[in-house]
Amino acid sequence: MLPTEKENQKTKNMNEFITKLQYEIQNELETYFNLLTLNQHEKDINFNVSNNTNELQNELIPI
Repeated sequence: MLPTEKENQKTKNMNEFITKLQYEIQNELETYFNLLTLNQHEKDINFNVSNNTNELQNELIPI
């Protein structure tokens, strides 16, 4: 038995909905990944600044 036009439309609507959801999820994951990457870069920078500051302080000659 062939599907009716109404059933075809329902299937089409569901497929479109699922496709939109997939794009939204993909965008959210990319955003999350980018934020994690930025966070790691910030930690690396803070660590390097802290390290450089400590090295500079060690090089200072006390008066």
